[in-house]
Amino acid sequence: HALGDPTVTIEEVTPPIYPSGKLFPTE
Repeated sequence: HALGDPTVTIEEVTPPIYPSGKLFPTE
């Protein structure tokens, strides 16, 4: 199910990294 939904992949693969902004420094 993670291969079809990109949202599930990010949440299941790196939940603590996405919200932190370490892998993707948007700000």
